[in-house]
Amino acid sequence: MTIKIDYKVLSPQLLGHCLVLTPNSRTQKAVFAGRAIQLSEGSVEKAVDVRSMSQWQNDLWSELSFSMVLPKRIGKSVIKIWLEKLIEAEQEWSLTNPAGVAGKVLEAYQNLSLWELGLSDVERNQSTEIDFFVQWMQEFEAFSEEKGLLAEFATLPYLVKHFEKLEDCLPEKLILVGFNQLTPVDNHFLSILKESGVEVIKYDQSIHPEPSYQVCFDSLKDELSFAASYAFKHQKDGESVGIVVDQLANHLPDVHQQFSQVFQRDEDKPWLALSKPDYNVSAGLPFAEQPVASAALKLLEFKKSYLKQEEIHLLKNTPFIDWGDEAKAIKYFLHQLCLQSRKRYSMDYLMACINSDGQSSKLTQLTTCLKLIARLNPNKQPIDRHIEQWKQLLMGWHWAHSDLSLNEFELQAKQRFINLLNDCKSLADVYETVNHTEALDFLKSQIIQQTFQVASDRSHVHVLGILEASGLQFDHLVLVGFSRDTWPQKNKINPFLPLEFQREHNMPGSSAEREYNYSLDLSDSLLNASKQLVVTSSFSESSHQNNMASFFAHLAEKQVVSNVSVQDDLFRPDYQWVEDSQVDLSSQTIKGGAYLLSDYSKCPFMAVAKYQVKLNGYQKAELGVEPKSKGTWLHEAMELIWLDLKSSEALAKITNDELTILVEASLTETLKKNKAYMLSITDEEVIQLEFEKLKNLIIESMKIESRRGQFEIDALEEPATLSLGQLQLNFRIDRLDRNSQEQLEIIDYKTGTTNINNWFGVRPTEAQMPAYVLAKEQQVHSIPTGSLLYSRIKTGEVALSGLKFVSEEPQILTSFMGEYDKEAPERNCKQINFETLKSNWKNSLTRLATGIASGYIPVSPKDKKACLYCEYKSVCRIDEEQTNV
Repeated sequence: MTIKIDYKVLSPQLLGHCLVLTPNSRTQKAVFAGRAIQLSEGSVEKAVDVRSMSQWQNDLWSELSFSMVLPKRIGKSVIKIWLEKLIEAEQEWSLTNPAGVAGKVLEAYQNLSLWELGLSDVERNQSTEIDFFVQWMQEFEAFSEEKGLLAEFATLPYLVKHFEKLEDCLPEKLILVGFNQLTPVDNHFLSILKESGVEVIKYDQSIHPEPSYQVCFDSLKDELSFAASYAFKHQKDGESVGIVVDQLANHLPDVHQQFSQVFQRDEDKPWLALSKPDYNVSAGLPFAEQPVASAALKLLEFKKSYLKQEEIHLLKNTPFIDWGDEAKAIKYFLHQLCLQSRKRYSMDYLMACINSDGQSSKLTQLTTCLKLIARLNPNKQPIDRHIEQWKQLLMGWHWAHSDLSLNEFELQAKQRFINLLNDCKSLADVYETVNHTEALDFLKSQIIQQTFQVASDRSHVHVLGILEASGLQFDHLVLVGFSRDTWPQKNKINPFLPLEFQREHNMPGSSAEREYNYSLDLSDSLLNASKQLVVTSSFSESSHQNNMASFFAHLAEKQVVSNVSVQDDLFRPDYQWVEDSQVDLSSQTIKGGAYLLSDYSKCPFMAVAKYQVKLNGYQKAELGVEPKSKGTWLHEAMELIWLDLKSSEALAKITNDELTILVEASLTETLKKNKAYMLSITDEEVIQLEFEKLKNLIIESMKIESRRGQFEIDALEEPATLSLGQLQLNFRIDRLDRNSQEQLEIIDYKTGTTNINNWFGVRPTEAQMPAYVLAKEQQVHSIPTGSLLYSRIKTGEVALSGLKFVSEEPQILTSFMGEYDKEAPERNCKQINFETLKSNWKNSLTRLATGIASGYIPVSPKDKKACLYCEYKSVCRIDEEQTNV
C-alpha cells in the first residue's frame, strides 16, 4: 500500500476551481492514494487537480510561452561543466578541484536566485573567493544572455517577474499539501497570488501519536535492525509504515542489508532466486553500480591503444555482452589472456594473438569490436556525433542485446542508460563541439548523480530521507539515527558569499541558529505525522550515555529486549544451511593467527574462505615488487638492523653514514632470499629502485625512533600464544622494546595505511594489535605494557602512531605520532582506564573467536570497505542486486 494523505480532512477544502499543490511527486501520489480509498466502485466523480511544484511551474512556463519568447532552460549539471572549464582556465585561481569549486559556486548562485538577490547585492573586496565568484557568475550571465539561456532553478523567479501575463490561468483556490520550508521567492510568489485574488490555504493535519517513545542502541546497524523488525511486525493491509533515516544516502548499504535480512530471509540461501521485496527504499541504489549500466560505461571507457587486465576480465565474465555462437571460443581466448596477468594489453598485441590463435575464425566478433574502439573519433565534434558513436559501439559489442535475456530490473536500467545518453545532448546548449574525453566525462557525471530503483508493487514499508518524509502521513513511523551529534546538522557556510550577508538573509548553512530552527520545523512535522511513533538513536561512544537529539528528548525511554544470540547480535543473518554429506570440514588447525580475527571481524565468510577452506581468488596484477614480497623484505631487514643495534643508546651513537651502511647491508642480505621470486615478476632495475626507496624510508623511520626516549630490544619476531574460548591463536610479534620504566612497548611494522580507530568496537578490523596485548598479559610473569605502536614505513607517511598507556592512575590512553620533520606530538585520547580497555578487547576478541570455533560464517561485511578488495565476492554474491529494490 502506498503512502496516503487523509482525504477525508482534505476534501472539504476542494470547492470551486481548486489546485492541490505538493512539493514533490511522492506527496502528489499520496494525495491520489488517499482519494482512491474514498471512491466507491462504479461511482463517477470529478477529478481533482493535483500537481507537484515542478509540474505547475512547467505548466505556467508553457502558458507564458504563448505571450513572449522565452529563454531555453538548462540544468545545473550543464552549468557546472561550463563553470569547471572557466575555473580551470583561470590562471590566478590557485586552488585545485575545479569540480568541487564549481559545485559551491553554483550553490551560492542558486541561493541568490531563490532569495531574489543579484550579484550587485554582493559586496566585493571581502575575500578572493567572493571576488572570483562575482567575476565568474557575471561571465555566466553575459554568456546566458547572449545564448538565450536560463538556469532551471531560476524558473520561479522568472515567472514572478512576468506574473502579469499569467493571471488568466490561475486557480481560484490553491491548497498547499506537505510544504514545510519555503524560500523567499516561494513566499513572494504566494503573496502575489493572494493579491491577485487566489485563496491560498496550507493543509497541515497533525496526528498526535499514541503511543510514542524513544529507544537507544549501541550502533546505527542495531537501530536499522530494530526498525526493520518493527516494520515487519506492524505491516498490515491498508496501513503504512514509514522508516525515516537521517542522512539516508550515506547509509544505503546498511539499510539494504538490515532490511533484506528481515524481509527476505531466503536470499541468504544461495540456491534460491531473489524476489521482489516487501519494502521500498526511496533513495534507490547508485545507478553507476547497476551491472547493466556499469558494463556499458566500462565499454565506453575503453582506450584506443590498449585494454587493462580488469577490462579483459569484464569481457570474459559479464553476462551483458552477447557473443552468440562464438561465445565459447572467445571466452576461452580471453581466459588465456587473463592467465598472462599483464597490466595492459596493447591493441596490436591483442590483434596479433587473435591472428595466431588456432581458432581465429571463431573470434571474428571480438576482432570487429576491437576495431570499433579504434574508430572512435577523439577530436572535437558536436555532442550528437559522440552519442551516435557510443550507440554504435554498444550495438557492436551486443551490449544487453537480447531483451528476452534481461529481467524487468535490467530492462529498466538499460532504458535509463539510453535515456541518459540522449540527455547528454543538453551539453550542446553551451558548447558547439567537445572532444571525446569531455563528452565522456559529462556522461559519467550524469550517471554518477543518478539513483535507480524499481519500487515494489506490494510495499507497505517505505524507507525515506527526512525531506522526502516531510508532510507525509503514516500509520506507523520510526525515526532512525537521530542523535544530537548529527541532528541538527552542522552548519556549512558557503565560502563564495560574505558570511554576514548569508546570515542577514538566513541562507542555508549560514549559522547554527538557522540550522537549529530549520531542523526544529522538520522535527515537529515528523512528530505529528503518524498514529504510532518510535525514535531511535545510538549511545555516545565516549560516555555510553543516551545521545538522543534534543527535539525528541521529551519522549519516554523504552528498553527493547533483544532475544538474539551473541553471534546474531554481531552479524544478524539467520542462515539455514542444508547438510551435504559430500562436504567435510572437520575440526582442524586454521592458519592465520591474529590476522584471522581481523579478517573475521571484517567479514566472517571471507575469513573462513581464506584461512580454512583456502579458496584462492583472482590475484590482481601488480607493477613492480608486489606488496607481500615488499613487506617480507622490510620485516626481515628491520630484524637484522635491531639485532645489530639492540638499544636506543646504540642508535644515538651511530653516525648517519654508519646507519646508511647498516641499512644497506641488511637489505642486501635479506634480498638474497627473495630475489629469485621477485625477478620472476619484475625486472632487476625495478628491484633496485625498490631497494633505494626502502633504504630511505628505513633511515627516515630510524630518525623518528631516535626521539622516543630510552629503550632496549626485548625480543624480535617473538612467538606468542593467545587462548580465547575454544580457540588458541599462535603468532609472532614484530618487536618488543623495554623502556626506562620497565614497561613493554609492542611495535608492529606496516607498509600500508593504518588507523588506530580500527582497534576499537565490537568488531575491531585490526584485531592483531589488541591480541598482542592480551597475549602478553596472559603470560605467567608478564611485564606491564607501556605502549602499542605502529611503525609505519610508507612513502610520505613515515611515522610512529598508536597509544601510550600513561603510568599514573587512572591509566589514560594517549595517542602518539612522530614525523620526520616535526616534533613528536602527543594528545589525549579517550579517557578510558587501561584495564577497562583490556577487558573490552578480551570480550570483543572472545566473541570473534567463539564465532570462528562454532563455524558461524555469515556473509556479513562490517562495511563496504571490507568488500572493496575482497577476492570472494563472486562466491558470496554480495554484489548481486535485488530484482526490485
